[in-house]
Amino acid sequence: MDKNSISAADNKITQSETQQTLSGSRTGIWKLIAHKDGKTDMIFDDVMSDMMGFDRNAPSQDNISRLTEHIADEDRERFNKYIDNLINIGSDEIIYKWNHPTKGMRYIRCGGWKNSEENGAAVIRGYHQDITDIMKQYERNELAVKMMKDAYFRICFVDLNADSIFDLKCGDEKITSDSFSEYVKYLAESGIVEDDYKSLFLSSFASDTIKKELNTSAKLLEFTYRRKSIGGDHQWARSIIVPVDDYSDKNACFIWYVKNISEEKAMEIKAAKSKTELSRMKESLTISDRVINAFSSIYNFSYYIDLTDHTYSQIQFTKLAEEVSGGSNNTYSQALHNYLTQVIEKSYQKKMAEFMNIDTIAERLDGKNVISCDYLNVYGKWIRASYMPASRDENGRLTHAVFVGQDIDGDRKKELQQRDALERAYESEKAALKRSEASKAETEKLLLKIQALNKELESAYTEAKLANTAKTDFLTRMSHDIRTPINGIIGLLNMADKYPDDIEMLKEYRLKEHTAVNHLLSLVNDVLDMAKLESGNIDLSEEPFNINEVINECFDIISPTAAKRGLKCIRNGPKPIEHDELIGSPLHVKQILINILSNAVKYNRPNGTVTSEITEIFSDNDNVVIRFSIADTGIGMSEEFQKKMFEPFTQENSGSRSEYHGTGLGMSIIKKLTDIMKGTIEVTSHKDIGSKFVVTLPFKINHDAHAADSEIVLEKNALSGMKILLVEDNELNAEIAQFMLKEEGASVDTAKDGEEAVRVFSASETGHYDVILMDIMMPVMDGCTAAREIRKLQRDDAGRIPIIAMTANAFVEDVKKSRAAGMNDHIAKPLDTKKMLTTIVRYVKEYRRK
Repeated sequence: MDKNSISAADNKITQSETQQTLSGSRTGIWKLIAHKDGKTDMIFDDVMSDMMGFDRNAPSQDNISRLTEHIADEDRERFNKYIDNLINIGSDEIIYKWNHPTKGMRYIRCGGWKNSEENGAAVIRGYHQDITDIMKQYERNELAVKMMKDAYFRICFVDLNADSIFDLKCGDEKITSDSFSEYVKYLAESGIVEDDYKSLFLSSFASDTIKKELNTSAKLLEFTYRRKSIGGDHQWARSIIVPVDDYSDKNACFIWYVKNISEEKAMEIKAAKSKTELSRMKESLTISDRVINAFSSIYNFSYYIDLTDHTYSQIQFTKLAEEVSGGSNNTYSQALHNYLTQVIEKSYQKKMAEFMNIDTIAERLDGKNVISCDYLNVYGKWIRASYMPASRDENGRLTHAVFVGQDIDGDRKKELQQRDALERAYESEKAALKRSEASKAETEKLLLKIQALNKELESAYTEAKLANTAKTDFLTRMSHDIRTPINGIIGLLNMADKYPDDIEMLKEYRLKEHTAVNHLLSLVNDVLDMAKLESGNIDLSEEPFNINEVINECFDIISPTAAKRGLKCIRNGPKPIEHDELIGSPLHVKQILINILSNAVKYNRPNGTVTSEITEIFSDNDNVVIRFSIADTGIGMSEEFQKKMFEPFTQENSGSRSEYHGTGLGMSIIKKLTDIMKGTIEVTSHKDIGSKFVVTLPFKINHDAHAADSEIVLEKNALSGMKILLVEDNELNAEIAQFMLKEEGASVDTAKDGEEAVRVFSASETGHYDVILMDIMMPVMDGCTAAREIRKLQRDDAGRIPIIAMTANAFVEDVKKSRAAGMNDHIAKPLDTKKMLTTIVRYVKEYRRK
C-alpha cells in the first residue's frame, strides 16, 4: 500500500478522541495528516461535517480546499499561517469568519496540536466550534464593557443643543455650572487644565467641533491632557465622549467620561526606558557568555560544587563526564562513586578518593588559590584535577568551589619518557662499568660520564617540574583574574534582577558590567595572541595604511582613561613624518603601541605625564624606518625585573595585582611582534621615576596611495532607507544586531545560515538590498561559501552588492579569508556600533553611485 494513502480504519475518528475533544460541548473534531510529499488529508467527524454543511462521505483529500474556500477574505491569510504553524510548530488556535453554505457568515474557533506520526506522516488533531452567538454578543457589549471596567472620576450627561450638563457621578470635583460651554471655559481659565493644553482643550470641546466629529466619525471621541486636581496634584487625564444610541443633530447628547491615567502614563514611560536598557544588557550578557566560553576551553570539564549541601552543577563538560555524573540532579557522593569506578584507573582510585573528599576540601583550600592532583584514567590518559575556591559566606567560610579537569597527557608522558631514557642510560653505563676491566683512567672517565648523566637527569627533572609549576602558577593567576570580573558580572546581574524598574541603577550596573567584560576580553586577547605567537602561526598583513591615522587611533583609545586619572598626554616630534602612506601590518603596529601606552597610563602616578615622539629616522626610494618613543612618570621597574620583563606571565610585584590587573603577557607579545616585524625595542626604566620605551620598525613606502575618502559623518537615522540582509545563526546575536540597525532607520531581513542567505538574495528583485552583513561560522553553509555563491549568481547586482563579514573570527588570516571569498570588508565582534555604521554607510554610498 502507498505510504501516503489512508486505510479505512484511519479514515474514522475514534470514540475516545471524540469524547476527549467534545468535553461536554457541541463541537466538531478533525484530524489532519501531513504527508512528506506535501499532500494533506483532513478528516471530519459527523458533528463537524453537519455543522459546516458538508457531505459526510466526501473524500478526505478535498476537505481542506472545501474548508478554505468558504473562509472570509480578510481571514484567509491568517488561516493559512495557522495551518503552517500546526505542521511546523505543533500547535495553534484561531478565530475566523466562515461563510456557511446556507446559514451565512459564522464565527468559528479552531484549535489543534501535533501529537503523533502514522506511516511517516505528521498527524494533527483538533476541534471546530461555532461561536457566532458569543461573538455577536461580544461585539454589542464591547464598547459598554470598555467603559464600565475602568474607574472614572467624572461622568456627565451633556446636551449640546440645550448647552446643558448634568453630573451622573458625584465625585470630589463638583460641576460649577449647568452650562456645558461655561463649564469647559471654567476648566480652561481656572488653571485646572494646564497652560500647554488650554488652547487645544477649548477647541476640542467646542460644541461645533464635537457635533462635526460625531456626525462624521466613530462611536467615541478621546482627548488626553494634563490637569491639576483639587488637591493641587498634577495629573494626566483622558476625556471620552460616547454619543447616545440615537444620536442626531436634533438629539445631540452624549456621556462625558473623565479618567485619571497618571499611573498608565508613568508605566508607558518606564516600559519604554526598560525595553532599551534590557536590550543593552542582553548585549553585555552575550559578550560575557563568549568570554566565559573562551576560558572554559582550557578545561576538559568543570563543575560548581556546593560544599554545604553536597550537590553540584555542570559548567562545561564532555559527553563522557555527563554520562558518568548522571546529569545535574545527582548528589556529589553518587557522582564521586561513578567517577572513581568508571573513569579513574584502579591503582589511582584510593588516592583520588582522598583528594575528592568533599568534607576536607574547604580545609585544604584554606589560604590557597588551587589544589591539584594528577591521575591516569581508564583510557590511558593523564588528567590534572583541581579545586579552586568560588565563594564564601559572611563569616569567611568557604561554601562553594569549582572542580576542573585538564588534559596533561602530552607533558606527563614526555616527562616520563625523558626520565626512563636517562635511567636506562644510567643503568647501561653502570653495567658497562662493572664489566669493564679498563684502567683506572678509563674507570674515572666512565664515572664522569655517569655523573654527567645524573646531572642531566636532575636537570631534565627540574625543567619538567618547573614547566608544571609554571602551568600551575598560570592557572592559579588566571583563576584569580577570570573569577574576579566573572563574579562581579554575576553579582551585578543578580542585583539587577532585584531592581528591574530602577532605570538609573540598571544603567550603573550596565556600565560596571561593560568594565568587567572589557577586562575579560583583554585577558582573552592576550592569551590567544600569545598562543599564536608561541606556535609561529602569526600572520602579518601587507596592506596600505596611514601611520598618522594609526597613531591618532591609539591616542583616541587611551586618552579617556588618561583623562580620568588626571594624566597629561604630550605628543612631540622634531618634524612631521615625511612618508606617512605605508605598507605593512597596521593591526600589529597598533597592538604594540596600545600595549605600551596602556602600561604608561596604568602604572603612572596621578597627575603624571605620558610623552610620545614619533620620528622618521631613515628612508630611501622604497623603504622607511619609523622610531616610536614613549615615556611616562610612573612607578618604574627594577634592574632585576628588566632582565626578564619580556618573559611570558611575568610581573614585577605579584602583590600589586590587586591594583594593576593583567596576565603578564603584554611585554612578551610586544617583543615577539617587534622581532617578527624585523624591528627593535629598547627600555630604560628607574624605580619610582618612570620608564621609556623606544620601538623602531621598518616599512615599505606606498607610492600608489590615493587621497583618503572624506570622513564619514554619522547623522541620526544614518541607515534610513537602507534595506539590509542580516545573516546570523545565533538568535540572540541576530536580535541585538537587528535592534542596532533598526534604531538607525534600516529595514532588516534575516537568514539563519549561508544557504538561506543565498536563497533569499536570489529570490529578491535586482537592487532590492543595499548591503549584506554575513556571519562566518554557521551551520549548513558558512559565510565564505555563501559569499562566493552570491558572487557567482547571473544578475546585475550579484558582483557589486557590498558583503561585509560580521564575525567573532578576528585574526588577520580570518580577514584575508573573508576578502578572498569576495567580501568587501570585515567587522569583528563584539560590535563597535560606530565602526559598523561607518563601514555600512561608506560601502552603500559607493554601491549606489555605481
